[in-house]
Amino acid sequence: MKEEMSKEEIEPRLEGVQKRIYEIVKQRGGIMSRELYELFDESERTVGEHVSRLEKLGVVETTLLERKDEKGGMRGKTRLIRLKRS
Repeated sequence: MKEEMSKEEIEPRLEGVQKRIYEIVKQRGGIMSRELYELFDESERTVGEHVSRLEKLGVVETTLLERKDEKGGMRGKTRLIRLKRS
């Protein structure tokens, strides 16, 4: 059975969009998914798939948050993306 790679082993192997996502999250300490999508020329779905892959690799973690409008009503959901704690 193959052991999982550590975050330290995975990080140097990241390339392209995944590497850029990792660097943005690391620099900012965390980012909302909507903000992240706006930084890329890729579709939201494509960026979201890269985030999901990074989460499966154990590099980032996401937390689903509900967004509220000014009156306290439900406005939608978003994900907070941050580096996974070791």
